[in-house]
Amino acid sequence: MTREMHFRWIIRAILGIVTLLLLGWIGNGVLVPSGVFVARHDSGKPSPWVRDLWPPLHVYPPEEGQDGVLRQRVVVSPVTVRVRLPRASFRSVDVSLAVDAIPPGSTVAVERHLHRQDYLTVPLLNGHATLPLQGVFQHDRDLQFMFTFPGLTRNAPVVVQSFQFRFIR
Repeated sequence: MTREMHFRWIIRAILGIVTLLLLGWIGNGVLVPSGVFVARHDSGKPSPWVRDLWPPLHVYPPEEGQDGVLRQRVVVSPVTVRVRLPRASFRSVDVSLAVDAIPPGSTVAVERHLHRQDYLTVPLLNGHATLPLQGVFQHDRDLQFMFTFPGLTRNAPVVVQSFQFRFIR
């Protein structure tokens, strides 16, 4: 085997391995073979799957607490979070919030049809809720969640550390 043929064989092997790894990475993100997709948003840390709390006037910028954990204060209700999904269909979503305290009567809702203001609403119990996704139209793989916290004021906000969305196929 000549040196040139040996070099070609090495390049072809490297390209083949890179192609297989790339296809595996794309397949895992698109197909969700485990059946569970978890999207997490930590305050102050960007996520490719979860957009920040919106509108910005309802939420203060992240602040570091005495324990070194970033937290955001929600001072006006409601706030929305948009989650980008892989190309798979899901039956339900478990929503969890890491918060200091949740006011009674707090709810989470998922928008059934994007930009139509038609929401499926369930109560938040101890920072946790499960929403069925049957009948929810996943337009462009984006789902919008709306969180409502009654009785908020600038002096009595809800302090959010993180959101976690666990989608189940």
